[in-house]
Amino acid sequence: MDVEVAKMDFKPSSFLFSFRKEINSNDVLVLYSSIKLKKLYFLNDNIPNVQKILNGDFSSNQNLVDLLYDNGLIVEKSITASNEINEVKKSLLNNPEIEVAYILPVTACNFSCKYCFVEGNKNYFSDSMDINLIPSVLEFIFNNFKSSKRLESKLVTYGGEPLLRKDLVFKIIEEAKRREKEINKKLNKLIISNGTNIDGEVCKYFSSNDIKVAISLDGPKHLNDINRVTKKGSGTFDIAMKAITNLKKFKVPLTISSTITESNVDQLPEITSWIIKNVEPLAIGYNILIGHGYNESLANKTSKSLIKSFEISRLNGVYEDTMMRKLEAFVSEEPYFFNCAATGGQLVVDPKGRVGLCHGFYNNSDFFPLDIFSSTEEIKNNKVFLEWSKRTPFNMEECYPCEAIGICGGGCPYNVYLERGDIWGLDKFNCIHVKDALEWMIWDLYKIMEPRLLKENVVEI
Repeated sequence: MDVEVAKMDFKPSSFLFSFRKEINSNDVLVLYSSIKLKKLYFLNDNIPNVQKILNGDFSSNQNLVDLLYDNGLIVEKSITASNEINEVKKSLLNNPEIEVAYILPVTACNFSCKYCFVEGNKNYFSDSMDINLIPSVLEFIFNNFKSSKRLESKLVTYGGEPLLRKDLVFKIIEEAKRREKEINKKLNKLIISNGTNIDGEVCKYFSSNDIKVAISLDGPKHLNDINRVTKKGSGTFDIAMKAITNLKKFKVPLTISSTITESNVDQLPEITSWIIKNVEPLAIGYNILIGHGYNESLANKTSKSLIKSFEISRLNGVYEDTMMRKLEAFVSEEPYFFNCAATGGQLVVDPKGRVGLCHGFYNNSDFFPLDIFSSTEEIKNNKVFLEWSKRTPFNMEECYPCEAIGICGGGCPYNVYLERGDIWGLDKFNCIHVKDALEWMIWDLYKIMEPRLLKENVVEI
């Protein structure tokens, strides 16, 4: 141990949490830093030594004290909780840096999904973009990509149903392709669709232009068609599956977007297995209900089903977005500051060329304060974009006592706004899920590390 360290007075970190369980007749203790995401695993006879230190005996085992100090699990007595969290927050980007741009060429939709938060918006109306506006839209977006400190960029064409106007979608792709070399960084291009009009012509065009497609599908026909229906009330499963068949034929990278409701939450693991077997997507993204109020029973069931579904996806080598983003933070020990790209990394362009930060607020001028003729500096200095860029649990004192702050990201600001009129409250569903997810990650990692831990009794991850 360093001589200077040995002279220090210590205390447990304000962000130290412990997890303990008996597994296979072994007493297992895990110490975890919620903001640094460091974790130490201890077995059996080593646990009393750890407890002595945490109870204030810092002279009993200097090697162990050194280990805890190096991992931020104990700190100098003079260090406050604010000191600790401010140190971690140094890596935060404090201003909008655009990584994701959504274009809404069409807000009309030929479906009438029962849970849709877009058409449920009181400001919603059907509209489409003037094709002659698209070059200016892409110029604006790529100027923001170029000026951003982010390492990658993502262009998403969304709606409504964008492929109700194939001409607009093709024009967007054409302009993006023309400008792609300007940004000198990787550009991911995604179309989010319900499957409408995805025929051979469209698939061939997507395939030749490096487009990834996300198809909305809530599982097999008997589950999908409960909520995903046309304007006339008929099921939409066959439309989605026809599109999926065409996309696979032309080898277009395909992901699935599924929404979790009371109708399918109990079957989510089975849905995951069905999607993997019958669709063979690169990834699955599960969406939590937005704009329907908080339902604690559904939140608890959703959280547990998401974890079971992730286990299935992982076993089959399919990326599941909701859990994986948190797990990546847990493994890399890099805090997950923002769950939603709208908190500092996203802009949305509507059919009239107005610019906002969340498509949930479509046609609400408070949240679409700019337009495509605004400069990149106006984005960075706009008070709405600035406020959202600071919305992370690391800037919310209410979140500091939570063990899952480091993998949380803060949930959905739009949902929070609908509930309380501002974006600074807790997303209650997310609170439930990240705590469940963290507990699962702690013990899942133990399963992986158990053989090594049985040999060494202490493992630093």
